[in-house]
Amino acid sequence: MRALRMLLGSLLWIVSGLLVLLGVLLSVTLILAPLGIPLFLLGKKLMGASVRLFLPRAVAHPVKKGRKSAGDLAGSLHHRAGSVTQGLPSRKRSKGPWKKMKGAFA
Repeated sequence: MRALRMLLGSLLWIVSGLLVLLGVLLSVTLILAPLGIPLFLLGKKLMGASVRLFLPRAVAHPVKKGRKSAGDLAGSLHHRAGSVTQGLPSRKRSKGPWKKMKGAFA
């Protein structure tokens, strides 16, 4: 799978390099500049996509990878906390003094 991503990334990098070069050459002439500028921008966008194909998924998409690992961490912490509190006696939650003071601030 990694070899296929590297092959696709290198082919896309070559195509995007040619598009950038053609966009620069067309932008030099004022008549063909409206065609060269979008071609240059498309090549630039494809260049970024090709570089992301070379990188591992954790580096290319850090938000997706971080969200998944954070969810795994939270699940494991919840599981550990449940095992720690199993032996402790349960207690009812007190209403606290703020319930008595509620009428004073109304």
